[in-house]
Amino acid sequence: MIYPVPKPKKYRNNLYLAHVRRRPCLVCGSPVVDVHHVSFHDAGWGTKSSDLTAVSLCREHHGLIHTDPKRFSEVVGREELLEEIIVNMKTWIEVER
Repeated sequence: MIYPVPKPKKYRNNLYLAHVRRRPCLVCGSPVVDVHHVSFHDAGWGTKSSDLTAVSLCREHHGLIHTDPKRFSEVVGREELLEEIIVNMKTWIEVER
């Protein structure tokens, strides 16, 4: 018998997103940022990934990742995105203690 696999529940937390917004742009260090949800194939078209995958990007780099993801990936690799996600989570845990 085959059982359907339930969709994972996406973590949503406005306080966590505010925490991520306080971080500078991952690429250029600008203090004025947008939050970008990095997709790891857990979201379909038109849906956001979990808030835990959020990174800070300035308006220019946030636009670049949407308009020319290949060029963006030449500037910032997947490893750097993952490292930033981990830093965001670690610093959030420290804030919450």
